[in-house]
Amino acid sequence: MSFASKHNKKAVRFTFQQVENPQYFKLKDLYAKGFRDEKNVFTVRGAYINHGGRYGDSAALICDGFNINLPSHMCDEIRVMIDDPADITSINNGEVGGYVYEYQNKNGGTSYGLRWVDLEALPF
Repeated sequence: MSFASKHNKKAVRFTFQQVENPQYFKLKDLYAKGFRDEKNVFTVRGAYINHGGRYGDSAALICDGFNINLPSHMCDEIRVMIDDPADITSINNGEVGGYVYEYQNKNGGTSYGLRWVDLEALPF
C-alpha cells in the first residue's frame, strides 16, 4: 500500500439517507424502548465519529429514523468498522443490527452495552 493511499482520508460510503434532524438516543433509552434481545433489534445504516466535542471524540450509529450516541469507549471499534470496506458493505446491505443489554458496572451502578447482530442470520 502506498503512503498516500494509507494516509489520505477516505470518504465513508454509507448509502442510507437519514431523515432530516433525526432524534438521538442513548443506549439506556433504547433499552427502555424494548431493543433488548435478538427479536427486538435495530438495523444499523451507518456510523460516524464526531470529533472535537466537549469531552473528546464520540461515536454514533445511524439507524432508521434515529441515531444512537455510543459510549466513548466504543470509538475505536467504530473507527475500525468505518475503515473496513467489508463492514461498510454489510451495513449498506442491511445485514448489521444490534440490541442493548443491561449490566452492573464495577461501581455497582447500572450500565448499558451494545450487542451486534448479523441480521441475515436471524431465524425470522
